[in-house]
Amino acid sequence: MGIPPHNIFDTRDHFKDVNPDGSPAPPAAFRQNQFGATVSGPVLLPKLYNGRNRTFFTFAYEGWRFTQAAQTKYTVPTDAELAGDFSNSTLTNPIF
Repeated sequence: MGIPPHNIFDTRDHFKDVNPDGSPAPPAAFRQNQFGATVSGPVLLPKLYNGRNRTFFTFAYEGWRFTQAAQTKYTVPTDAELAGDFSNSTLTNPIF
């Protein structure tokens, strides 16, 4: 079973996407599909109005689907932080 056609040109982060055995991991799931349709023509109402060469209608639809894998980074408190010393903490919000 090979790579699906929509993944052929996908790239991966060679510093992060590595399996435990050292082999390259597949890229993170990312899909972007953009599609649409357009219908147009003359307005024709039988026995009421013939808009041929005079009145036209146009209808267009466009759809967009986007999915991407999310990465979350968690930090574990150091021994000093567990003891209540936040003087060398890497937290971005001050603690009062």
